[in-house]
Amino acid sequence: MKALFFALITTLLLNGCSKSNDVKPNDLVAKWSHTYQLQSKNQDGTWGEWYTINTFMAIPPIEFTADGRILYDGKPSEACCTFRNYQLNNKQIKLSNPVSCPAVDCFSCGDWSVNKLENDTLILETCNNRAKYVRIK
Repeated sequence: MKALFFALITTLLLNGCSKSNDVKPNDLVAKWSHTYQLQSKNQDGTWGEWYTINTFMAIPPIEFTADGRILYDGKPSEACCTFRNYQLNNKQIKLSNPVSCPAVDCFSCGDWSVNKLENDTLILETCNNRAKYVRIK
């Protein structure tokens, strides 16, 4: 009985001490709606307050598929300088297969970072900004 109790306590302690903050691919696979809330990084590296952007155009939902595609409003993007594919590595979203346009010189901030993925909230960081999304059910 003591051995069983010891094994149970040891298992609980080891699981409780693990620091698995990695994002699991299945958690990211979903359709996400932009909340129009952004946060910008200050010059000292801290984050400013969340603010709501006003736009006359709706921001289309973004979808991460299980086969590594990024869909915008349910279809691959045709917009210049956007990406069509991704690969998740821990909290980094490596973007690939950009849409190129001959007359446009695209500038990319690099990969995206998942700052938070809990329940139905996703916070993505790119270009010293964070954007908040909610899962579409």
